[in-house]
Amino acid sequence: MILRRYLTREILHVFAAIFSLLLLIFISRSLVNYLSQAAAGKITADAILTLVALIVLQSLTLLAPLCFFVAILMALGRMQRDNEIVAMAGAGLGASFLRDTVRRSAIVLALVLAAMSLLSNPWATRKMKAMEAKAQEESDITGITPGRFKEFSEGDRVLYVEKLSGDKQTMENVFLQNRAQNKEAVLAADRAYLAVENKTGNRFVIFNSGSRYEGVPGRADYEVTRYDKFGVRIERDDRDQEVESSKAVATADLLAGTDNLAYQAELEWRFSTPIIVMLLSMLAVALARRGGRENRYGVMLTGILLYFTYSNLLGISRGIIKRGELSPYIGLWWVHLLLLALILYLEHKSPWSRKAAAGSHGN
Repeated sequence: MILRRYLTREILHVFAAIFSLLLLIFISRSLVNYLSQAAAGKITADAILTLVALIVLQSLTLLAPLCFFVAILMALGRMQRDNEIVAMAGAGLGASFLRDTVRRSAIVLALVLAAMSLLSNPWATRKMKAMEAKAQEESDITGITPGRFKEFSEGDRVLYVEKLSGDKQTMENVFLQNRAQNKEAVLAADRAYLAVENKTGNRFVIFNSGSRYEGVPGRADYEVTRYDKFGVRIERDDRDQEVESSKAVATADLLAGTDNLAYQAELEWRFSTPIIVMLLSMLAVALARRGGRENRYGVMLTGILLYFTYSNLLGISRGIIKRGELSPYIGLWWVHLLLLALILYLEHKSPWSRKAAAGSHGN
């Protein structure tokens, strides 16, 4: 039907515009973040574009539902303003036509995002973690300037390097001052290099064939230790390792790990992606129908507030499932049911519903 294609095209045009804008902003922020990490020597410059592509792939399941929701509100609001909705209703294409048309597009998007959430996102997370670890291991010692002091851990560790090797992977004539528990330790070595612990993401300086001097400043009883190899952590990865690991687990493995609360929360989150798309599309139609021609901006504000409330409730529920404070059987489903109840209420109270009912009785 021509009108069905027209309505779908209007929604998709707005969706493409909003999605492109938000995606551009997200890519810009990710690019700036990775460029700063490359400047600090945490990753290599060659890995930046691949890492940005992977993190964008992960973000699609979060951006697309919001963009689709806003696109429906804007498209239907514009059509109401231009009396196109009224003309459709006069042709016998009322509320059921709008719901059915939007539902078809929503089902396609929900299936695509479901596949991404269950399959591609875990793969992208694993790939990104592996690339970040490899890039950190292969990164130049950028940010460590020969002949200058470099502070780490808020000044508790001060590193001095006389020179760097030709490949910028090895530091020569290295000095490190380490403050801990009212004591100071000084390490000196001819050579040292940076290393990253794969499991935790923490960064270390590994000293080769040097000496360690430890004691209390002002006292003469310093301990001197000779070593062949000595590692000192200079930066700690503060990311939530449990959250990161559950995001990287394949969906089949999540299904097998039924006793792990983090796995259960992640599994419910992945299965919620298509549900979110369908519920938000239903909410958008209900709000647009209830808003009328003169209240477009009020409907948009209400819709955005409802979206963020819904999203925050999902995030809170996900967190308390992991802490064991909410049963996985209740899980995220109560939030979806709450939104569904609101949609049914809006549909029941919609002035269009009453007009449709009046029209049917008149016929």
